Amino acid sequence: MTDVYIITLSIVGFLVTSPGLAAAINLFFPKMTGTAYLRIKQTPIKAFFAGLPVTLFFAFWVVVLISAAGPLQGLAFALGTVWLGILTIGTSAMARLLGERLAGMISGGTELGNILRGAVIYELATLVPLVGWFLFTPIMSQVAVGAAMFGLVGWAPRPKATPTPMQPTGYGAAAD
Repeated sequence: MTDVYIITLSIVGFLVTSPGLAAAINLFFPKMTGTAYLRIKQTPIKAFFAGLPVTLFFAFWVVVLISAAGPLQGLAFALGTVWLGILTIGTSAMARLLGERLAGMISGGTELGNILRGAVIYELATLVPLVGWFLFTPIMSQVAVGAAMFGLVGWAPRPKATPTPMQPTGYGAAAD
């Protein structure tokens, strides 16, 4: 019975604290998460394809180094932690985007409150059995890692050009 309580309370603790981590990352690194946020909002496909090789790189080296003995296993742990840090930056930006979109559906709220609500929505989506675990989480993780990499190097997407309204030319109009 004690083992069940330990596992259950650990999961509940993780679920309660992860929105706080998303808010803290957004508050500590606003420029980085802002760039990642813009990537997720404007170019999610590019973010996905940027995140895929980064994840494969980290996964390859973690698998190779974990099978080695001694200090190389520590290096594998360090690499996995770095990857999780990158993922956390991206998921914090995703929480910001979800919170912003949620604010449009409800009666506003503060930016911090929107980030917390977005983080809760994101974590609830990842908890859905099968679809959340094996479809939503892997895809969104790649988008988050790619967006975070763009955020780390500061490559924001180009602003979308707004079309200028056409001026009447006078052709076909009655001349005075």
